[in-house]
Amino acid sequence: MRDAAATAWPQQTMRVIGIDTTTRAFCLALVQDSKILERLLVEEGGYHAEDFIMYLEEMLQRQALKEEDIDGYAISIGPGSLTGMRVGLSFLKGLGYATGKPVVPVETLYAIAYEAKGEAECICPVLLTKREQLFWALYSFLPEGQSLVEASCTPIEGLLQALPQREIFFLGSGAVAFRALIGQHRGIQARFAKREVYHPDPAVIAMIGLENIREGNVPALDTLEPLYL
Repeated sequence: MRDAAATAWPQQTMRVIGIDTTTRAFCLALVQDSKILERLLVEEGGYHAEDFIMYLEEMLQRQALKEEDIDGYAISIGPGSLTGMRVGLSFLKGLGYATGKPVVPVETLYAIAYEAKGEAECICPVLLTKREQLFWALYSFLPEGQSLVEASCTPIEGLLQALPQREIFFLGSGAVAFRALIGQHRGIQARFAKREVYHPDPAVIAMIGLENIREGNVPALDTLEPLYL
């Protein structure tokens, strides 16, 4: 069992793989320190362990790396697809047990917000669910990442009622679907991402994981669970 308060890693070159299985797509990335070595998005296909292994092996081969060259893994834990979260996390936990490498859980909404942290003080990632509900949260990255409103699953009315009266940057598939209603309700306090976001960037997940590994912020594998809402 890995100690949650593990010793911080020295400032040496590190390679971390990030994985997302919380949406319809399977996303995989490999980063080395602050550099993205490769990013892969598979729009179609099942969430099967043999597929994950194939994509990982092919990525390592393209980068002329071996499994022992990877220093750790990071995975989005939800909210999102129940099947995707369970299968993805089970696979990566198994890989962590097999290799002894650290595995860092990253909340899906946090990863989406993290990518846009330079856009505004308050960032609200919003994802549309199959039942027209919304996964959403509110974060501030000034001076550092913190949750202002914890991850929730509500209809659009619940989101609009819970948000504070301040300028907020919205992004995600839910923000796209309800942009007109959000804009009508929030007025000039609402800003929107120029590009559509339907899933977290696996490279961002890997970067967050790398930061946590460097700081020694790595939970025990047997404590990792999907984030159900």
